Amino acid sequence: MDSAAAAAGTSKLVSGMSDIGSASAAGGKTEKLYVAIRSRPLNARELGTNASEAWRIDETDHTIVPCNTKESGGSNQTFQFDEVFGADASTNTVYSKCASNVIHSALKGVSGTVFAYGQTSSGKTFTMQGVIARAIEDIFTQRKEHHTERQYTISMSYIEIYNEEIRDLLNPKSGTNLKVHDDGV
Repeated sequence: MDSAAAAAGTSKLVSGMSDIGSASAAGGKTEKLYVAIRSRPLNARELGTNASEAWRIDETDHTIVPCNTKESGGSNQTFQFDEVFGADASTNTVYSKCASNVIHSALKGVSGTVFAYGQTSSGKTFTMQGVIARAIEDIFTQRKEHHTERQYTISMSYIEIYNEEIRDLLNPKSGTNLKVHDDGV
């Protein structure tokens, strides 16, 4: 993991689309990667120890800077991303700016992926569960409003991979260490 996401309290949300039919220098395949940072608020344990925010977030410039340069090895380096969200950002905002375009493109036949990564307790699962709920709602709303003449088979998977164990986020009670299989659709 890079040093920009190394401090507790930040997680990266990455979305990407791949349009096989578009022209590009890479053999007719266009890909776009969009990287965002979402900072979470301090938790109760951190507040109890008078911890302070690890990063200064600038949502306008899409940058983060370590708050305590001594703890960050003396670095006052600025990290810039496609989008940066502070601790007060709503999941609706995160979804609309980072994932909704992937969902809308998927309905047009473009493959897409949204994933989050970061340290333990950085807010990945919280963010992705909110993104998942909005994505499912958006898929069925878009299908109903704009694609009534088509018949769809919609299949998706939302998984968490942690310490090489796989967990289904759509069915958290399914346990861990699940096997991934292509369903042939």
